[in-house]
Amino acid sequence: MHHPSISKQHAALQYRLMPYKRENGSTGNRVSPYLIDLDSTNGCYINNQRIDPQRYYELKQQDMVKFGFSSREYVVLHEGSKDDDLGLPTDTPVVKDEPGKE
Repeated sequence: MHHPSISKQHAALQYRLMPYKRENGSTGNRVSPYLIDLDSTNGCYINNQRIDPQRYYELKQQDMVKFGFSSREYVVLHEGSKDDDLGLPTDTPVVKDEPGKE
């Protein structure tokens, strides 16, 4: 990510194998993403709420993540996500990230 308000080591994503209980009572494991702010100057935001530095936050389906004062928003999706799950029109264009552009 390239933006004046984003530090070189701003944040980290960590994926953890976490146990969970199914509706039928059996147990299983799933991989869950976590975000940690590495004590950055301009912070990290989950759903427009600034998170505390040096603390892991679990990211849930459709959480919106921002770094510093960048206008870019990153939405958490899982493997089975579809455009209609997000309430987006089916003709919404996909914009690819261009390095150096905001």
